[in-house]
Amino acid sequence: MSPINESGPRDRIAPAVRAGLVGPNVRLEPMNPAHAEDLAQHCGGSDTFAHFSKLPDGIGPTSCTLDGMLAWIDTCRHDVSRIGYAIIIEQPVGDLTAGTAVGSTSFLDIRPEDRGVEIGYTWIAPGCRGSWVNPAVKLALLSAAFEHPMFVGPNGGETAMRVALKTDATNTRSRAAIEKLSAVFEGILRRHMLMPDGRWRDSAYYSVVEDEWPNVRGRLRERLGTVDGSPDLSAGD
Repeated sequence: MSPINESGPRDRIAPAVRAGLVGPNVRLEPMNPAHAEDLAQHCGGSDTFAHFSKLPDGIGPTSCTLDGMLAWIDTCRHDVSRIGYAIIIEQPVGDLTAGTAVGSTSFLDIRPEDRGVEIGYTWIAPGCRGSWVNPAVKLALLSAAFEHPMFVGPNGGETAMRVALKTDATNTRSRAAIEKLSAVFEGILRRHMLMPDGRWRDSAYYSVVEDEWPNVRGRLRERLGTVDGSPDLSAGD
């Protein structure tokens, strides 16, 4: 692994956010090579990466090798335009034990001057889909954005005004998960990304803005069966 250049938009994110986040029975740790074995083992072999426009060698739409995951992590760590996290569960989900890395997510498109950020590059092991994991992760990310000094600015820390989410317009599972947040659908960006198979991807854009956060937070807590504590581990996504 080559040295990491820390200079870039992610420098404008508060150090406490860059250091990692905690949600109901999940931890979001900065991506590092120690996560690679878990992620390669549990996140490949399905359609996990079918809707990603850029993939390193060793990761395909339905496959993932250890070397491919190490390359993914290295790219993430060197991309100064985003902050990538590994998703660590602190309670078992099916056959997956506590302490397992089961996916990844990121803050990207960091725009402190506009108090804007995007949540993306999110993928979760097939064994965790439909469980409490995704809403717990979104609660951790959105709480960090809207409730804590997210951005480092000349006048001190500022919270986010807008958090965007986007996905392949054909990815019905991802769109359903975003819509469950009560995020507002903003439209389709046509012919937005060239995919590895040569297809042009249309991207569906959604957002949550500051005054919508209390409603979104309430829906997430309701889905998790919690107000401030641990989730109901039988709750579905």
